[in-house]
Amino acid sequence: MKTPELSIVIPAFHEADRIGGSLDVLAAYVNSDLFESVEVIVVAADSRDGTADIARSKRSMFPELRVFELSRGRGKGADVAYGMERGRGRYRMFMDADLATPLHYLYTLKEQMGSDADAIIAVRDLARSHQGLRKMISSLGNAVIRWVLGESVPDTQCGFKAFRSDVAETIFPRQTIGGWGFDIELLAITKQHGYAITTIPVPDWQDVGGSALGNTPIAAAFSTLRDLVMIKWRMWTRRYE
Repeated sequence: MKTPELSIVIPAFHEADRIGGSLDVLAAYVNSDLFESVEVIVVAADSRDGTADIARSKRSMFPELRVFELSRGRGKGADVAYGMERGRGRYRMFMDADLATPLHYLYTLKEQMGSDADAIIAVRDLARSHQGLRKMISSLGNAVIRWVLGESVPDTQCGFKAFRSDVAETIFPRQTIGGWGFDIELLAITKQHGYAITTIPVPDWQDVGGSALGNTPIAAAFSTLRDLVMIKWRMWTRRYE
């Protein structure tokens, strides 16, 4: 079987209201001449709302669409890892089901893939994308993340990240966090193994409402802080190596 140029993983926890529309939009890019071949992987966790069935109904729109239906929700990070470890593409990426990062950035991703980049991540303009309490927590949180991890990445949490296949096969088996802090852990493992991180600025990212994960910035901040301590400890103890 031919190796796809790109695997696109979409974690979809209770996304029945929008997974169909998002796949419709994605199909236009997949069926263009942008990529030689693409496989799409939808990971539907605890799909009692019909997310998996809706995703399966779109199979005819894609050269290859695989839907994995997990019996329970284990966290977005765990769902992403499940899909990325099953991807076969030369590059493997994950994106959010709400398409908060507009899909025209697939063109930029394609350019970076052409330069054989190790890891390619979208970064938002946090001063514009969030408002009020979310803006304050996001900005402060990213500052703490960069200070603790020594990261130069201005935004670690945008749900639009791609990795060359060998990089993905190094990183995702070492991932331990299934919750809010999994993005930080992925980048920490990436850096610890000496891979370079290429950023794509996304000034038109949109904070899309209606997420099944809820709009709880304070709870997310405390959860991420806990995860950050765990990540730092695992870096010190060389667990990721």
